[in-house]
Amino acid sequence: MKASPAEPDGPLMDFRMGKVLYKTEQELRKSFESDAWREAIKATNGSGFFDCLLSKRKAYQHEDEVRLMLWDYDSFFVPRAEENKGRISFPSNPISFISEIRLDPRIDKTGKESVESEIKKFAPELWERIKTSTLYHDLSYSINLT
Repeated sequence: MKASPAEPDGPLMDFRMGKVLYKTEQELRKSFESDAWREAIKATNGSGFFDCLLSKRKAYQHEDEVRLMLWDYDSFFVPRAEENKGRISFPSNPISFISEIRLDPRIDKTGKESVESEIKKFAPELWERIKTSTLYHDLSYSINLT
């Protein structure tokens, strides 16, 4: 999915939505070391970055994730390419799409506080949606034998 403002002199942004592809570490390494990926990452329309951000390790496959991403051309000082003209715009509040923010359970206290601080500053309404991932937690079961 793509969209950008209809005003020709307004800020130019791209929204992309896509289902995350879960790959083995070997598959990820092969993708990121390829010449095709290196060329895509240089694209002025951000397509390489979007594609990169739609890849995750298979360990996270249980998340069945869909991502909504924003590429703000003006903030990256990328020249407006001919391919970016004529896009449609739509009103949206990307924050309304975020149900939770999961932090890596291995993150240290300083890193966690840094992430929380940035979220409080830029999207305070997301503060209560921050959770620590349970990916590495031990599972425990109770079995009643009576």
